[in-house]
Amino acid sequence: MKSIIKMMTVVIMLTTAITEVSAQGFFKKMTKAITDTTPKTETLTPENSEENAKRDSILKTPLKFEVKKVIEFNAEGDTIKNEDGTVKVSYRVVDENDKIYDPAVVQQMVNVRLKAYGKILAKVGGGAALGAVKGLLSKNKKEALTGAAVGAAAGLAFSAKDIKEIRGINKDLKQLKTVLEAYQTTFTEEGLPKMADADLSNVNGIDFTQCTETTKLMAEVQSDLEESKNMDIPSLDELSL
Repeated sequence: MKSIIKMMTVVIMLTTAITEVSAQGFFKKMTKAITDTTPKTETLTPENSEENAKRDSILKTPLKFEVKKVIEFNAEGDTIKNEDGTVKVSYRVVDENDKIYDPAVVQQMVNVRLKAYGKILAKVGGGAALGAVKGLLSKNKKEALTGAAVGAAAGLAFSAKDIKEIRGINKDLKQLKTVLEAYQTTFTEEGLPKMADADLSNVNGIDFTQCTETTKLMAEVQSDLEESKNMDIPSLDELSL
């Protein structure tokens, strides 16, 4: 009986050892595969250091736009009114300084940024996986989590703090894109509801009735719009990501 128990114990130990060896082999193969596809970290020179500074100034600056109710007035200071005598209110896409932008232009700016962030975060995913695998090979959960965080920046000239910041901006941009899409389906180019009986309190989950109000000289509204339409929006494809 004792001999049988000993034999069973030996079998279990051998099975466990074989399983661990197989797992080690699998993780090593995975590590090599990810390593082969993960871009190497570049060596900074004065030239690409300047390029990175330019890139960071663009990518790490949030796009701050929102929809506001705009009440216009003329050069004499009189409020612009509708034919029935009520105050004319339009809904406009404005920046943090209340400068009005054409919504299609802002949409293009958002799409360009999202494309760039998508490339960055895709590379981050590969680096994080590599770091996590290396941590798992050490059989240490803490090292696996740390490895994932450190590996996230592998192959990129971004710090872990930069990546966190970019993730936050990317999330806000997706929300802004949702607002812009709801805006463009609801309002005309003049910022007026396309349908008189439109329910502005719930347009695909967006409540435009809660938009804050601002006043604007009528001439400035038109000049702002024209200026935004003539903006040169870089593709960002030339930036080193």
